[in-house]
Formats: sequence, structure tokens, C-alpha cells
Amino acid sequence: MKKLSLDKFFILMILAIAVSFVGCGGDSTQSASVTATKTTPEPAAVEPAPEPPVKAVEAVAAKAVVEKVVAANAGGDSFSTKRIEFIKKYGQAPKYKDHKNPLASNTENLTAGGILFRTRCALCHGNKGLGDGVAGAMLNPPASDLSRVVAMDIATDGFLFWTLNEGGGRLKTAMPSFNIMPEEERWQIILFLKSEIAKK
Repeated sequence: MKKLSLDKFFILMILAIAVSFVGCGGDSTQSASVTATKTTPEPAAVEPAPEPPVKAVEAVAAKAVVEKVVAANAGGDSFSTKRIEFIKKYGQAPKYKDHKNPLASNTENLTAGGILFRTRCALCHGNKGLGDGVAGAMLNPPASDLSRVVAMDIATDGFLFWTLNEGGGRLKTAMPSFNIMPEEERWQIILFLKSEIAKK
């Protein structure tokens, strides 16, 4: 009996040691971190997409158009003067002749006029009114150099209000009519033209 008990004891001890070795690997922190490392994927390196070449081509084309317009402007009166010639020939329409800007030339109105000019006029006339807007270069006749036109004696409030109200339909130019804009906004654009665009 004692011999069987010792045999059982040794067998149980061997089994206990074997189980502890097998179980030890699964419970260790090293094993857990290895498992976690294996299941967590490494982030893939993200490379920025290359700039499409189309934008560069468009920028070069737009620059070429603007340079062409600026060169034409430097060469003399290549910009439309149809409106001025019309007024010299026929005079200002009585409907607009005595119009005076009712708005004060203050910061609020000039700022509003500048925003309106840049959103409504600059595409053709350019940000400084030089007639060098990208769209203006493609027109026939091209957009006027407002910095010169607005500085002329002929460019009264009535003349400018007529220009914005009726556009270039009668004169066969591409200037659109802005009479759908509130009257106050048209006067704000005129304030901005006279204050910031006209050549001093």
C-alpha cells in the first residue's frame, strides 16, 4: 500500500510539474504582449497624392491671358471706350443725368462696395479695375480699364449708375445689367469705384 501511494505521489508530482510548465507560457505577461502585438496591425504609411498637372496648366494659361491684357492696356486705348463715345455723341440720358449718390462715403459703405466689386465686377475688370480680369480678356471689346474711366470728368454718379443699371446691351458690349441688385448695393459699388479704383 505504501509503495502504491508513493507511486501515485510521484505520478501526481510529475503531472503537476508538466501542467505548470504548459500553463505557464499561456499566463505570462510576455506571452500576452506577443499575442497583442501579433493582433494589432501596424499603420500603413500614407503618401500624399501628387498634384494633378491640370492645375498647373490652367494657371499658366490664365497667367498668359492676364499678361496679354496688361500688355494691350499698356499699348494705349485698346479697351472699350464705346460708352464714353456714346455719351459724347448723344449726351447722358435725362433719366440718369441728375442722379446723385445718396450714400455717405464711410467705412461701412466702402467695405460693402469693395466686397460687391470683387464678387460682381473683378472677374472681368480685375481686382484693381484695370480691365485685366481673366474673363474680361476674352470679351470683344475687352473689359474697360475702370481706373481710367472712373477718373474722367464724364464719370458722374449718373453715368456710373446708368452703366450698372443698363449694362452694355445698347452698346453691344458684354457688360451685364445689374439692375436686379438692390439700388443701395449699386451705389456702394460706385462709392468704391470713385474712392479706391479711380486713378488719382
